[in-house]
Amino acid sequence: EALRHEVDRWGIRVALVQAGMYSTGMFGYEGSPDSALPASYPPDSPYQQLIDARMTDIRSRIADASHPRNVGELFVRIANSDGNQLRWPADETSEQVLDAVFAHSDQERDEYLRKIADSEWWSCGQ
Repeated sequence: EALRHEVDRWGIRVALVQAGMYSTGMFGYEGSPDSALPASYPPDSPYQQLIDARMTDIRSRIADASHPRNVGELFVRIANSDGNQLRWPADETSEQVLDAVFAHSDQERDEYLRKIADSEWWSCGQ
């Protein structure tokens, strides 16, 4: 987000893809939602219980996740856009999260951040 304000004076636009869950094989899903953690994971880690719970949850939902092609298609839409939108939700879940977390539009937030940082002059190339 900070990069967006640093490079906009040169016409460089920045976009953030807010991806949700996609079935990419990243978590080693092989059809068993209750697969154990990798053998290389330290069994005495204080995060063992948390990681185990999260991985079990992810693996139980990954089979129903969206196809990664959707994110690729989103990249094409972003490249063909006017560059004014910062956040691009890639699925319904990420859209709901963004709606809940950010009540204002990207443009309103950009204007506000430039105002409080007194950086409008920089963005305008002055």
